[in-house]
Amino acid sequence: MRALRLLPAVAAALAAAGCGQSSIVLSTDLDRPVAADGVTTVELTADVAGLEDTSGRLIVAFRAGAPLLFPRREDAIPDYEGLREIGSDEVDVEVRDGVAHAYLLAPIQASTLEVEASVVPPDSDPVTARIEVEFGPPPLVSAGDMVGGNLAQVVPNFLFECAADNIGAFVTPRPDIVVPCTAVLRDHAGRDIPHVPLQIQVEAGRMVDLPADPTAPRQFFYLAPSVLDRRPADVAPLSAEEPFTIPGAGLTPGAAEQNPRDGLVTILVVARGHEAYSDLDGNGDWDPGEPFIDEGEPFLDVDDDGVHDPAIDGPHCCDENGNHRVDGPNGVWDGDTWLGRTTHILWSGPVADESGRSGFTPAEPAIAAGASAAITMTVVDANFNPVAMFDSSDGIRIDLGGPVELFPPPDLKLEPGAGIELRNRFPFFVFGDRGGPIAGAIRVDLARRWQLTARDRRSASGQCVEADWTLEAEIEHTPGPSLSSAAMPSLREALAVSGVLEVASGCP
Repeated sequence: MRALRLLPAVAAALAAAGCGQSSIVLSTDLDRPVAADGVTTVELTADVAGLEDTSGRLIVAFRAGAPLLFPRREDAIPDYEGLREIGSDEVDVEVRDGVAHAYLLAPIQASTLEVEASVVPPDSDPVTARIEVEFGPPPLVSAGDMVGGNLAQVVPNFLFECAADNIGAFVTPRPDIVVPCTAVLRDHAGRDIPHVPLQIQVEAGRMVDLPADPTAPRQFFYLAPSVLDRRPADVAPLSAEEPFTIPGAGLTPGAAEQNPRDGLVTILVVARGHEAYSDLDGNGDWDPGEPFIDEGEPFLDVDDDGVHDPAIDGPHCCDENGNHRVDGPNGVWDGDTWLGRTTHILWSGPVADESGRSGFTPAEPAIAAGASAAITMTVVDANFNPVAMFDSSDGIRIDLGGPVELFPPPDLKLEPGAGIELRNRFPFFVFGDRGGPIAGAIRVDLARRWQLTARDRRSASGQCVEADWTLEAEIEHTPGPSLSSAAMPSLREALAVSGVLEVASGCP
């Protein structure tokens, strides 16, 4: 145990003690600063020997500049990993055998905390001592562990993802949509470090970062508010989107055109950490010659093209070398740098049947007697994206009118995904490496279109009379999850097509 640097009040108390007066000595069990990990506890010891007498109990009051004090070490230890106990900024502890102990929980930001211990001896003035307890930077996040230098065999230690790819944020009216998100934060030894500070930037909507408490671990929520204050950026279509560029009014006010990525929201999460490497000699450190994954400086890539454009993507968040530009991989292993992880959430709206978006093709199909006709059904919003679905009853139901049937019966499941192929997962995407846009192919047939076959089911005699038929699709879909007491609306929208069953040849 050693006493830390004494403040003037402590020095004065000790000087007074040299003149025969009472004193208090405050010390900790540290011999070096510890990381601000939100987990470590520091033992504080107030030595008040010589102040006690037989008149009764002696109480030491410990005070700190933050609610991180506990009277017992076990009080600072949460019941489950990932939780974090809430302390007090003042605790009273009874003196036993001339000393009193309190416990200081590490904060989650590098800081120097002043702690004060005071005691009122019997028939004497209060005696006070102070020390400063230094906490270094939070522990570094490990980007990941490479196995034998193989990029395909990487255990990621830093990940961020949300529980939904597609939410109906453009649907109105509705309550707030709240999507739970999760972060994986580990050090190189594989230990969870859940309280590490994160920088989070979002293109639209908001990210809520709730610190841990005694009853819940740290929680992340993505919020699309009921009243939209920001919308996803109106971006130029990538080559894979060009077939879906539709002129005219759409979800983005004032947009000259619409494409699927006009609803795509980029989320950037940044932490201090070290680049992933393969620890070939098992010594726990990176050594020259060991393979590593070189990462560039992270930024919020609003237009998803992999290139930082200040006019579109906004200011750079993490200028490691202070050169005022976004740099790619620097060719060296970085042991303390900014690591960025990107995820995306698609904002979608109600079914749009204007300007050639949703509906049936051909518009008025004719079916020859005893034959069938191929019909394409498209269900999209104004940006040509799939609609969101979150309820077990969500789906597409078909009602047929007239002597027709669908054969074979189609699988009309609504896909909950984004409908855009995204390359945003570490290690196959890192900033500044390998180039190219984040958004790739548009998954048209999977998420937007269904191929139906309508077949004439008239009897042979019935085929001598022309008949009308109709097909109506009812689409039921729910915009997203909500923590609000207000019920999330379930939208029911219909698309219809009608046609003629022709007369068979040879009929009178």
